Amino acid sequence: MNRQGKIWGETTTFFKNGTISSHYLEIKAGGYCSEHRHTHKSNYFFVISGDLEVHIWREKGVVDKIALGPGQSTAVPPGVYHKFEALTHCQCIEIYEVCLQEPDIDRRTGGGFRR
Repeated sequence: MNRQGKIWGETTTFFKNGTISSHYLEIKAGGYCSEHRHTHKSNYFFVISGDLEVHIWREKGVVDKIALGPGQSTAVPPGVYHKFEALTHCQCIEIYEVCLQEPDIDRRTGGGFRR
């Protein structure tokens, strides 16, 4: 396990492979992360205890503020700015999943049939 201190609390990585990573987050009341986005990763949040608000910036500057309590979850797709904020002391699971961008093929030549 890899534990890291953050200004808002701490994160502990408990599973990681080439496509998925899972983290336990403990966030102090009032703690929040930066507004950021992931180019190729989806970001999922599942609240264990406390209250978490996830802000997701949609098209044309619209911000969805999603309030989550224990047992609730939300997802953020790749390429979308977001941040989280703990309304109370919060414990949650954060999962990153790599999403392949379609089309996932770059052809150098065309196929055919030899006669």
